[in-house]
Amino acid sequence: MGYCMNMRKCKIRIKCENKNSALNTLKQFTKGKQFAWVDSEVIQKCTNLEEALHEMRYEAILDDCSNIINLEFIGEKLGDDDKLFNCIAPFVEDGSYIEMFGEDGDVWRWVFTNNNCEWEYPEIKW
Repeated sequence: MGYCMNMRKCKIRIKCENKNSALNTLKQFTKGKQFAWVDSEVIQKCTNLEEALHEMRYEAILDDCSNIINLEFIGEKLGDDDKLFNCIAPFVEDGSYIEMFGEDGDVWRWVFTNNNCEWEYPEIKW
């Protein structure tokens, strides 16, 4: 079981010079812990952030300078994505976000600001 979700939109940037620090922080955070849909043992063996993001079920899109400029969700269900994104949030540029929608029509974003990743829901006005 689990809650199915899909990505609607993503605007994210992680500079090349921050990727090793993000990977090391992610390795420290995940060591010995269990996460839904993510094998922390695999993350420990990753040699770059792109491999770790792939294990987190996100495919990194790079520009010509190896900056991460976008992500594609390659999973199916909501897991501990917010915890893992909060871990690497200090290395993600402010204003970045990942917008998702769930199987029940719910819509949210994970928004990166001030070294944090927060859930944000749209305000619907009739």
